[in-house]
Amino acid sequence: MSRDGYLRRQRWFVGTDREVVGRRALPWSREPDADGFGVRIELVDVHTATGALRTYQVPASYRREPFPGLENALMDEEDGYLVYDALLDAHARGALLAGLADDDAQGAGRAVFASDDGTRLDPAAVTVPLVAEQSNTSVVVGDSLLWKSFRIVGSGPNPDIELGRALTATGARCVAPVRGWVGVGDVDLAMFYDYYPSASDGWDGARASVRDLLADPGPASTAGADFAAEAARLGAAVAQLHDLLRRMGTATADPTQLADRLRRRFEATSSSQRWGHAAAVAFDELAGLAEPVAVQRVHGDLHLGQTLRTVDGWRVFDLEGEPSAPLERRREPDSVWRDVAGMLRSLDYAPWSVGLQVGTDPDVLTPLARDWTTRNASAFLEGYGATADRATWILLRCHQIDKAAYEVDYELAHRPSWASIPRDALQRLLAAS
Repeated sequence: MSRDGYLRRQRWFVGTDREVVGRRALPWSREPDADGFGVRIELVDVHTATGALRTYQVPASYRREPFPGLENALMDEEDGYLVYDALLDAHARGALLAGLADDDAQGAGRAVFASDDGTRLDPAAVTVPLVAEQSNTSVVVGDSLLWKSFRIVGSGPNPDIELGRALTATGARCVAPVRGWVGVGDVDLAMFYDYYPSASDGWDGARASVRDLLADPGPASTAGADFAAEAARLGAAVAQLHDLLRRMGTATADPTQLADRLRRRFEATSSSQRWGHAAAVAFDELAGLAEPVAVQRVHGDLHLGQTLRTVDGWRVFDLEGEPSAPLERRREPDSVWRDVAGMLRSLDYAPWSVGLQVGTDPDVLTPLARDWTTRNASAFLEGYGATADRATWILLRCHQIDKAAYEVDYELAHRPSWASIPRDALQRLLAAS
């Protein structure tokens, strides 16, 4: 099946997915004309490792002649056309926006743009794709909107749109307001939200602090770019997010069932071969909790790269959960400590990632990295308002173990030289008592 090779080279393609089995094209956003240029959204069905189907959104631009600068976006040759990834093709992005902005466009199966506040799309706006995106593809539109196209799509509400709209309606300052979304039938394809050109993401800010510390080694509190105050403010922003999401409804989960779910996830990772017994002991502690665990809607995939430091405070984005997980699972209530654990893992990653990249002597890096992580994790937890009771500690530990085991497999698949970061963290977490 065509396009298979291109899909497999993309970071948003799940590595365990096996073969392309079908392709469906939506109506043309721009039908090929005399110049041979056409654009449309296509949905590609792929068999997963378990035999289920996963659907990818792959907007495509069709051209009769090669277009300079798009060599890396070339997906296929078909019926005399060169087929490119339209989200990497500036002219095609404009055609997609024009199709969404055309209120008179009719036809079954056409992608439709909608907005709660009357936002209008400008097809003539300059569009620039963000290069750091991994699970989806985001494009800056003009100087005020970010257009996020979901690469993995499915039937049912995407949590990023669902939760984003609900939070926007409250006037929440901890998220980027949603200005519109795109769907076809019951499949959500994309969303538009506020863009902050002067903002920096939490991952870059944390790593800048680490680089400053490595340039002038000493206690983390004396670093010229000490991150602790920002970590505390970020913790408060995540607490506000959780409080707003809590108002959408709460429930309780049986600790035994939660422990079993984490246990099954761990057993499916490569780490189970080495640390299966130690992880089982940790999950048994969770199963032994006397009280039910409070659950609610959560972010589901929270880390420093999902946060922005704007001029008026921290904002959290990408509320869709794990993009590779089924939509219905991503919408299930979960423990807020899953999100908190994700942020703690991200704070632990920052110093080690910098040290590996610049080649810092491990004897120098280890004490500095542990001091930086301890200081900033404590600041985040204080800002969040985390309690120090035993149940919280057990939940945080188990969710960090779950996250670290996932990270080991991710790094082995994508960045083997970084696999030592989560592997060492997992060993420390399993040794804790």
